[in-house]
Amino acid sequence: MKGCLVSFSRPLAYLITIALFPVIQTWNVENVNHYNSGIVIRTDDRTRRVLSIEAIVDMRDPIPNQSVTEEVKTHFQKSAEPGDVMGFYIDSRIGGPANETFNVVPMNPSVSELWRTNVSEPIYQKLKEDTETRQGSFVIHPLYGDMNTTRPDGFIIVAMVMRRPNVTGTNNKFNLVVKGYIPNPPKAMISKALEPALYSTDRWDVRHWERGTSPTTMSGTSHIASTVKGIQSEEFERTEMGNFAVTMENGVIVQSCGAEDSRQTQFRKSAWKDDDVPGFLLSQRLGGCLEDPYNVVPMSPKAVEEYKSKLEEPIIDFLNTTVFTYKPPSPDGETPPRFVLTTLIVVYPEPLATRPAGFFFRSIRGPLVVVGNLYIPN
Repeated sequence: MKGCLVSFSRPLAYLITIALFPVIQTWNVENVNHYNSGIVIRTDDRTRRVLSIEAIVDMRDPIPNQSVTEEVKTHFQKSAEPGDVMGFYIDSRIGGPANETFNVVPMNPSVSELWRTNVSEPIYQKLKEDTETRQGSFVIHPLYGDMNTTRPDGFIIVAMVMRRPNVTGTNNKFNLVVKGYIPNPPKAMISKALEPALYSTDRWDVRHWERGTSPTTMSGTSHIASTVKGIQSEEFERTEMGNFAVTMENGVIVQSCGAEDSRQTQFRKSAWKDDDVPGFLLSQRLGGCLEDPYNVVPMSPKAVEEYKSKLEEPIIDFLNTTVFTYKPPSPDGETPPRFVLTTLIVVYPEPLATRPAGFFFRSIRGPLVVVGNLYIPN
């Protein structure tokens, strides 16, 4: 079947809101496009750069067009640094088209080889070896050095393949093919070996955990945690990913916390650098719970400061200043709840690590990008 890229236009209500309240034009806007049935691409409305690619791939689908067009070559050249080679986010063998600009990315030659051996090839081989379940899913978040550049200086990747039904347990449904961070510096800037933070495991023992309040306020959090065994002779559950809804009602950010305080126990199990401090994936100012063991991680002081300035402050500023809302004030004068949705991916250097190597965040409100793709090294 021939590939088809479909773009979804913005609703009339959104356009009217833009016209009535121009202040929100200071926030970047994302567009959502679909390629065939399994690939969703999010792009920046102004720069047209890729913000994320979410894909469900199936080895039984026909291979798409692999002709590199002049449009694709031109797109590559506009972003490439000297010495870059043409890379593809999604390999052709698992359904990636070569004739679509969204799938093409300038890569340092060393990064291109690392991507081939640590991302594309393992995904292909894992899908190929299982004739019963030949379907996998992954998400890619390119990272950019500033608001205007279109060449990624790194990537966040999470790729999984469903386990066969006869070996699937309740909390163990995936082979984690690869998860982590890959830097992509220009060739001229490499002075030492690349230091990606990647790992994989054949048995990803994960469970989903939620904490929420009223669904009408869109507040609450969810985590995906994996069990790490053999660390200090104890079982340890580390947070792998999460989704947070930061909600403000009448000028106050909503919190929902229990009473049990186990944060220091978790912190002592995982911290190993002398200057590590208890850091929070969702800070108290954003509605996070200090007693939540899934919310506390060892952070360097620098990572804590970056979190405050690059994630916490922009979200609070958005909630305090933007007039972007879908509902008018109620008759009693109360302001409708405002909320921001945040995606989290915690990066680890290897399967048994308990101290994170870094943190990825991305915050949106509808089509508005509140915090763009943000990676904080730890």
